[in-house]
Amino acid sequence: MHDGMDPKNIKWNRKNNQVEIYFLEHTLAVNDVRVAFTIYARGLGYELKWIPEWELKALKEKVRDPENPGKSLAVTPDGYFILKGEGKVARFFIEADRATETNRCWKDKIRGYVEYVKTGQCYKRYKAESLRVLTITTTQERLKNLLSTTKNVKGANFFWFTTKEKILNNNVIIGPLWIKNNKQELLALWYKDKD
Repeated sequence: MHDGMDPKNIKWNRKNNQVEIYFLEHTLAVNDVRVAFTIYARGLGYELKWIPEWELKALKEKVRDPENPGKSLAVTPDGYFILKGEGKVARFFIEADRATETNRCWKDKIRGYVEYVKTGQCYKRYKAESLRVLTITTTQERLKNLLSTTKNVKGANFFWFTTKEKILNNNVIIGPLWIKNNKQELLALWYKDKD
């Protein structure tokens, strides 16, 4: 066992070594997010449990598409984590946006999450009373575009947005770097109790 992980539990094979640059860049972007959250969680004395994308993909979560009978929408976040500290627990999905998806694809992804929460499948899988989908994107312009698309989906008020630059240069947990779907001001994910 190394660093808490039994090597037998790592699902890796030769095929995984043949990765296109697009997927490699996406994996690196997700890892940047994970590292930022891990560093700041440790610094605050909080516990963070991360479930990586490959485990989430293996779940093959789907919901019925209410706009297209007979079709389904995949629900596959880039990461999921549970944050515990100061007697509080919060759950988050991660979307690492590299500005490669069309607005239509992004809207379908949002609709999938909304249906996932609405039908109770999210609670059944994660036991989460509530959750947030944290979207980290490339630029402020792209953030505004995603935010605009998200606002047009009913029930998508649990999406929060920021840029990669902000998470790399600020405390991603208690720093006011996040724009909530229906708010204008920058918010912190977590409000630290005063000593």
